[in-house]
Amino acid sequence: MCGVAGVFPADEAQFDLTFMGTGLNVSVTVSGDTAVAQARVPVSDAGEEMLNCTVSLGPVVRSVAQPVNVYSFPEPSLEIHPSQAFARNPVTVTCDAPAIRLPNVSLLIKDSSGKILASGDQPPLQLNLTAREEDDGRDLVCEAVLAIGGKTTLKRASVNLTVFYVPEMDESTCPGNRTWVEGTHQRLHCTAKGNPKPSVICVKDSIVHAVDKEEQVTQDHGGIYNCTATSELGATVRMVTVHVEYGPQLDDSRCPSSQVWVESELQELSCQADGMPIPEVSCLKDGVAYDAGKPQKATQSHAGVYHCNATNTHGSSSKTITVKVEYEPGMEDASCPYNWTWTGGTEETFVCSARGSPEPRVECVKDGVAYRLGIPQRVAREHAGTYRCRATNAHGSVARNVSVQVELVCTKDGVSYQLRQGEEISVGSGTFWCNATNRHGTTSKLVAVVVETKPKMDESSCPSNQTWLEGTPPSLACEANGTPTPLVLCFKEGAAEEVRQEQNVSRNDSGVYQCKATNGHGMDRWTVTVQVEYGPTVSLLAVSTSLPIRRGTSFNITCHADGFPPVVYTWRVPPASNLNYAGYNNTVIVTGAGGQNSGVYECAASNKHGQHLSQVEIRVEEHWLYIIVVVAIAGAAMLVLGGMAGVIYYLKSTACKKGEYNVRDAENSTEASCLNRERACDGDIYGIQLTRT
Repeated sequence: MCGVAGVFPADEAQFDLTFMGTGLNVSVTVSGDTAVAQARVPVSDAGEEMLNCTVSLGPVVRSVAQPVNVYSFPEPSLEIHPSQAFARNPVTVTCDAPAIRLPNVSLLIKDSSGKILASGDQPPLQLNLTAREEDDGRDLVCEAVLAIGGKTTLKRASVNLTVFYVPEMDESTCPGNRTWVEGTHQRLHCTAKGNPKPSVICVKDSIVHAVDKEEQVTQDHGGIYNCTATSELGATVRMVTVHVEYGPQLDDSRCPSSQVWVESELQELSCQADGMPIPEVSCLKDGVAYDAGKPQKATQSHAGVYHCNATNTHGSSSKTITVKVEYEPGMEDASCPYNWTWTGGTEETFVCSARGSPEPRVECVKDGVAYRLGIPQRVAREHAGTYRCRATNAHGSVARNVSVQVELVCTKDGVSYQLRQGEEISVGSGTFWCNATNRHGTTSKLVAVVVETKPKMDESSCPSNQTWLEGTPPSLACEANGTPTPLVLCFKEGAAEEVRQEQNVSRNDSGVYQCKATNGHGMDRWTVTVQVEYGPTVSLLAVSTSLPIRRGTSFNITCHADGFPPVVYTWRVPPASNLNYAGYNNTVIVTGAGGQNSGVYECAASNKHGQHLSQVEIRVEEHWLYIIVVVAIAGAAMLVLGGMAGVIYYLKSTACKKGEYNVRDAENSTEASCLNRERACDGDIYGIQLTRT
């Protein structure tokens, strides 16, 4: 640059600039009486050269010369020694400007983030560091800065540091604890740091599992995996624990369907569910909640059917448990009368039974000899006497004395029967003239005899398996054969009262009933199993995540219903291609929810006694940007449709439809039409027919 001041006219000043004897192309700027010429100087070699400037204005010429120092400033060099290092070994980084030593040159060593690691004014600049695992692949930069004439020139060079180290795994590359849900798809992702790059394998129960293969989760995936990362420099092992969560399961190993208690002992209803998280178990008996985990002193009233339900975040499971309460024997007049009167020569069956659980064994002894109970025998005089009857089971025994009297019959239809010790006679129904004589006299009596038989129940008179319908009167049809007509009483096991016809059946009436037929000649027992059927009731319709649902989220809807016979599940859902069904068709699985999945999901539980519906409305939230676009499009569409609707409204209402109209009941009119064209007319939405008055 060359300038002159105090000239006039300044714009006529002529400049001639030469460098190294070569003329330069100049550009001149004028401000008042000052003119300045500028030119770019071509430089090929370093050293000192002369810059000559000549200014002429008319006949006046002025010249000036100025020495110019030309410097060479090449890129710096950056070296790492050794270029490939092992972790925890020393490394030397050297930054140098190898050309001419220049004044005002400073050197910097930086990392890739721009952090200054070392600086100096005298090359070479060295940085000593210890290689670390995290330094592998680290970029180091050498910067040379030259400041001349108020300007700064920057040159840089970079190099990459390679650090070899043994494999490493930590929580970020191979998490030690994972929780999966049964039925979802997961992968056992586990990687390792290291140079050379390690290979990783994971082993569980001596089986190698792929670390990046997606699999559908089962309960077998739960457990401890030993993951090993290996390279040429060594190996490292990390233990990974996988927890698999799944819905409740009630099986006989932890929740037996049949349980036996002993009266007066502390008992608890044993019902634990398998599931993760650990399910909560609740039980009902006769519609009343029962604390399954609390020991209680067992009574006969505890016998019956318990309905238990296990629930956790992944669903529920139910099971019916029958509890039988065992107790010591007890004798009653109805089952073992104190007094019997037999007629000599007839066949009689000595019956003496006892209540108890398990069923007691009854033995009757007279004069040291056990009498065969329940077997018909012809009556003789030696049968008369007192019998000691004892009932025994595993929980105790009870005894009572039973007296048997044998009566004499002498004459029937002109035939005389004189009973002697050990004599047996056959008699039938009819009129008998009886004479009783001993040394003190004689007495006579006319006796009408009716042959009576003990009670007998069988499958024809009392079916052993009966089915009732909930809400109807009980129909326990049980009769017994015998003379006189036996009295039949039926009790549900564990209940204190007999079956009452005036009360309608409930599902809690299912169970085992003991029917007992009694008359003066004995007793017969019969066991009846009653199963109560009832229509379905949806007890649970649950969504696996909170509402509303964000777009892209996967979720399940689970429907659970109680009913007998077992219910069948069907669904009415918004049509979509990303739906699947699981379980017994009682779970809808939605993968990657979108707008098409919004709507009402209706579960229908059915059996032969009816159907029960339950529904839940799902709303899938769109991303805010997507919503803005949709709203904008919808707004434009509404403007167009609004205009069209206005025209149509004018033509139909203003132009052609003025007057008074009667509105018919749309639902009952044969001219009603369904407005919702996207689904079949179901009686919910109708058009309205207008008639002119």
